[in-house]
Order: sequence, then structure tokens, then C-alpha cells
Amino acid sequence: METWEDIIGYEGSYQVSNKGRVKSLKRYVKHSKGGKQILNERILKGRSGNKNKYITVSLVKDAKGKSYSIHSLVSEAFMGYKKPKGFVVDHINKDLKNNNIENLRYCTQRENLNNRSLVSNTGYVGVSINPPNYKKRYRARIRINEKMKELGSFETAKQAGQAYIKEKNKIENE
Repeated sequence: METWEDIIGYEGSYQVSNKGRVKSLKRYVKHSKGGKQILNERILKGRSGNKNKYITVSLVKDAKGKSYSIHSLVSEAFMGYKKPKGFVVDHINKDLKNNNIENLRYCTQRENLNNRSLVSNTGYVGVSINPPNYKKRYRARIRINEKMKELGSFETAKQAGQAYIKEKNKIENE
């Protein structure tokens, strides 16, 4: 069953549901030419466009708009206004478009990163594709003590993947 809660700071104007939907409530607003204008209730369309690919909506208050990630609004309304210090909101099934309350949890940043898929679009862990103007198309990198170490560029994804595995084994055996 879908339940709705007011969005904190936008009470009477916007609500968010446990299913990850946001709606604008029916209300009167001042018209730019004077007088009042009625805004009917409607479900807002989220958009994906920020660098993290989270679904966002814009909420307006006092003629000023501000963009919010829907997963943050859902967690705030249904998991507690104050998220624990040092914690982030994680999508359990890794689907950033699924903002259903059952798919969200508080966790540490490390747990959040560990929940992300390790295999890139190349099919190999630690391997990414270089820009088209590079002769060697595949780059291998590994994270050591919170720092990224470049392992080099390679002609094939397999070679880059092997370089990653070699470096990982070297680190684990030290």
C-alpha cells in the first residue's frame, strides 16, 4: 500500500511516498501579475541528469526552486529526518531508479561503495575505456589505501584486467 508523508520544509505543498514517488499538492500560489493561481495535485516526473545518475525532482518554495534526490526525500520521510552521522543512503539492489523504501538503507560510505558493481562495462574489474584518441584503449587502475594507482594503458581489456589481477595479488601477498 502506498503511503504519503509531507516533505520537511515543504509541508502542504509536496509529499513523498514509500514507493518513491513525489507529488505536488493542490494549492493556491501568488500569480506573477497579482492575484492567486490554483495548482492542481499531480505526480512529479523525476529526472536523471546529475553526475551520480540519481533521480531528482525540483521543489519550489517562495519562487525559488531547489533540486532533491528522490531517495534522500524517501529516506528522510520514512527512515527518520536525521540520518546517523557518517552514514549515507544506499540502494540495496544497486538500481538507482528504484527509490522504494524497501530498497533503501543507511550504511557507511565504504559499505555503499562495496555494494556497487565491481565489473565495469569492459567486463573486467578495475578496467575502463580510454578516450578515442588514445592508441591503447583500455586503462587499468586499482585503489590502495583510498588512493587510485594507475597501472597503465593496454591494447585489450583482457591485458588490462590481467594487470589489475597481478597488482591485486601482489598487494594481498605483501
